[in-house]
Amino acid sequence: MTFDDKVVNISKSTFDIVREGMFKVVNGNGTARHIRLPNISIAGKTGTSQNPHGKDHALFIGFAPMRTLKLR
Repeated sequence: MTFDDKVVNISKSTFDIVREGMFKVVNGNGTARHIRLPNISIAGKTGTSQNPHGKDHALFIGFAPMRTLKLR
């Protein structure tokens, strides 16, 4: 599967703060620490969406390896 590049209009310094926070979700004391893998730098974000018809839904979005992203 391939995806087109997406340009986002945020500064590199802002993106670095978000990326570090996502890294800590997995590698710090965050809510996704159970998915840590040795030798792979994973960053991610967890969330919950309310479901009016039953149990809430758990969400996770992430990327790896963390340090090889490119900003355009």
